[in-house]
Amino acid sequence: MSDSNKRVTIKDVAREAGVSISTVSNAINGVNVLSAETRRRVLEVAARLNYTPDINGRNLKGRATNIIGMFIGEIRGPYYGELLSSIYEACTEKSYEFNIFPSRNISRIVTNILGNRIDGAIIFNDAITEKEEEMLLGKNIPVVYIDRDKSDANISSVIFDSYTGGEEVAKYLLELGNRSFMVVRGPEGVYDSIERERGFTDVLRNAGIEIGEDYFLDGLFETDAAYHAVLDFIEAGHELPDAIFALNDLSAIGVVGALKEYRIAVPDRVSVVGCDDIDASKLITPSLTTIRTNFRRQGSMAVEQLVKMINGEEGRRIVLNGRIIPRESTMRRE
Repeated sequence: MSDSNKRVTIKDVAREAGVSISTVSNAINGVNVLSAETRRRVLEVAARLNYTPDINGRNLKGRATNIIGMFIGEIRGPYYGELLSSIYEACTEKSYEFNIFPSRNISRIVTNILGNRIDGAIIFNDAITEKEEEMLLGKNIPVVYIDRDKSDANISSVIFDSYTGGEEVAKYLLELGNRSFMVVRGPEGVYDSIERERGFTDVLRNAGIEIGEDYFLDGLFETDAAYHAVLDFIEAGHELPDAIFALNDLSAIGVVGALKEYRIAVPDRVSVVGCDDIDASKLITPSLTTIRTNFRRQGSMAVEQLVKMINGEEGRRIVLNGRIIPRESTMRRE
């Protein structure tokens, strides 16, 4: 379009996609009368043109939906249950409905966020990239991220201080006399995994300790993936480290399981530390030393901050601190 500041209209999308205005409307609103291919093509064009239906009417009195939307890539594991439960309870307390949008379809996500269907969005979804972040910065809809560090007039983040958490684990394990280490990472690009690893390795580096490449394993924040990654490491004949930092508790539980499989004593031979303090970390044998984060507080504070922005306050960055909970999976080395 000749004027880069001109708002894209439904007519522009229809023209670009080679369909009628009613077809665009049906695709945007999810009306089940189109072929999958037509709907896909229309949504791709709408996303490419940054088309945002009804965006000018968002702040008109009486147009509020009284709905908060949660945009999440997947729902699995104890973290998600705690988080979603706390968000639901906080929404109920503040008289908002809570809708969950589990999807990695970026066109559908953007349409739901910007299409006047919700009053504000909580985002925990790695399908949202820098491109979409920039798009949301320019729109008048409040957004709270809980998976990345962002803030602006209509953007807030409620995140854990994962870097400091990683630092604290490294200091704790060094104080116990450990001198060789392994890191079991989370999924690539995940904020908490990146920051926990960075804090951990920075402290070790300052202590003159470098972790070899073979001692970084991919655990994906999953018990099974971490279990098999450690089994493969052991079966390859590598020397065991003194201590393993798994970047969440589900991974740490997999690590302990793999060590047990080969009768490697925890913590006598290898200490293991996780992160998050999920309920299962207290129940396994040995019980798991971990960093206590607070999912429920993160969820409730995300809603609190989002409602403040809906009511006109500016976005802000909120950082939640954790602390080490020592249990049986670590011990002092002589």
